[in-house]
Amino acid sequence: MYYISVGGNWYPPELTAYDEQDGPLRVVYFGEYDVNVVGVYKITYVAKDSDGNVTYYYIYLHVLESIGDQPPADYPEMDEAALVELKARFQNERNKVLPKYTDPFDATVYYASLNGLTGQAFLNELRRIISTNITPTAYDDVRFILEKSDAVDSPWGTYLYGIYSGTKLVRYWDGGSTWNREHVWPNSKLGVKNQVDQAADPHNLRAISVSVNSYRSNRFFTNGEGSSSYHIVGTDGFYPGDDHRGDVARILFYMYVRYYDILTLVDTVEEILLGENYKPSGAKFGLLSVLLEWHYKDPVSEFEIHRNNVIYSYQGNRNPFIDHPEYVSIIFNYELNIFNETFNVIIVIPKTEIDPSKLRKREYFS
Repeated sequence: MYYISVGGNWYPPELTAYDEQDGPLRVVYFGEYDVNVVGVYKITYVAKDSDGNVTYYYIYLHVLESIGDQPPADYPEMDEAALVELKARFQNERNKVLPKYTDPFDATVYYASLNGLTGQAFLNELRRIISTNITPTAYDDVRFILEKSDAVDSPWGTYLYGIYSGTKLVRYWDGGSTWNREHVWPNSKLGVKNQVDQAADPHNLRAISVSVNSYRSNRFFTNGEGSSSYHIVGTDGFYPGDDHRGDVARILFYMYVRYYDILTLVDTVEEILLGENYKPSGAKFGLLSVLLEWHYKDPVSEFEIHRNNVIYSYQGNRNPFIDHPEYVSIIFNYELNIFNETFNVIIVIPKTEIDPSKLRKREYFS
């Protein structure tokens, strides 16, 4: 997310796309913004490979009346001087949770053993990659990992980005007064009762407001009904919101591969509801077909990339579906066709600035 005051200067970042067969790809962008009008503006980037596969990436520009000394009312306390006492409450425990994997990450090396594999062999090797040479995380330690992995910087300071609602949460653990650790794959559906192993994996845990955590409960994920924000569907279904559905899908895909011998993604409500909570029979979740659709409709964000990097530094493994979104089509033998175009390109990180005048011109592939 980007913030400027009305009338300020802003240059949208240039993105680089890379395809394993074609190499670097041209990225075009469209969407209009006006730095003289208060609002939130969405800029869409598009990359296309030689086979016609397309992917999208989004950024948001917040044009504010004024970026003064005080943040808007929906922001938590972010003044470090005012947070000294809160931070000190758990500082002794926080000091014990340190990054262990600090060498630069190289995706080509990390995933190299997948080259040439398909089908079950690909899944088995991917599972091996993300399950070996790691340091499993204790559930209590996740509190302090989330302080970094779910953090967002604003002009006034740092806050935590709450899943589903987008609530801006105080950046330090406060004992659960305002935020909790949300099990995206619900704790009761992980096949264990204690907060260990898959129940303590930070890739599956997100900062969340206390009220939203209670509201979601352990409901399965499904498409929404008439609203783009999070809401309950029927009695047992839950829609995470347009801006969170892709994040949810990729987290559940990771959990499925990482704990393949325990967890199952299914496509029927009956299979989810019939199993016994906290038992192996209840370690089923979904809905798979919905999650596959969400993965493509809500692409990987900068927030997810940051989160993946932070968790890797502590635990030593990654969510491969953030690094390589196209792995979904290999694991699940699935491709989503939207406007006769199939998504299958890797988006990498922002690089340099571009001419802002070009952004106001719609660009299309020839």
